Amino acid sequence: MECPEEPVVGPSSLHKSRRGTFSFVSRQVLLPVCLTSLILAPRAIAQDIADQFLPEINVRYELPPGMAVWFQAKTTRENGDPTQAEVGPSFIYTPSNMFRFGGTAMPMTLSIGYRYVGSPDAATINRMVPMVALGLPFERVRVSDRNRADLDWQSRKFSWRYRNRLNVAYPWRLRRYEATPYVSAESYYTSQYGKWSDTALHVGCKLPIRKHSALNIYYEHQNTTGKKPNEQYRQLGLMLNLTFGTPRRETDE
Repeated sequence: MECPEEPVVGPSSLHKSRRGTFSFVSRQVLLPVCLTSLILAPRAIAQDIADQFLPEINVRYELPPGMAVWFQAKTTRENGDPTQAEVGPSFIYTPSNMFRFGGTAMPMTLSIGYRYVGSPDAATINRMVPMVALGLPFERVRVSDRNRADLDWQSRKFSWRYRNRLNVAYPWRLRRYEATPYVSAESYYTSQYGKWSDTALHVGCKLPIRKHSALNIYYEHQNTTGKKPNEQYRQLGLMLNLTFGTPRRETDE
């Protein structure tokens, strides 16, 4: 199951030899790195700051083809902020006509959402979340680039940040079961500091449970440079993804 905000990457349009290279690298590098990191992550977190477990639930309801409603509730700690609760819906649209760049077709996902962000020691944040994600068409290897903005209103003051995340995943099939290990890197540009102030590296694995549900367990290393001294966080996240609804089939009239 894909992360609710990532594009679904279709068949490759690349040359076979190039596809084979990516497939080989994924099997020999990506999968061992993901599995090793997930095994060592709990020990690393136990030696670091407490309260670094980040639970999350995503519920997605499929509408007619290309559209979906997504509700998210999670605990987060980003960009030097205290631990926060983030809750709210998003509307997702995936155009049937793929975005094209230099003759290459790229799956695209558009999303607009609202988040209520609260924490015990700070005023509530009302956040608008526009997002555009592009998928790169490699066979077997799923590569996506997500561009997101956080538009925040807090105590009548406005601030924003831009977030860019590159994600590389490799579906791994064991008989009828398919797990998807992945790695990603996300950078934050924050208006408050006027610079790139945060970098987050993730390694994780998506594990389907049933047809409409999946777990996503990941380890995150975050480096925050907005405030002095710099801060680093080691965090373990557990995400539950649920999908409901069946897209309606188009019929001839």
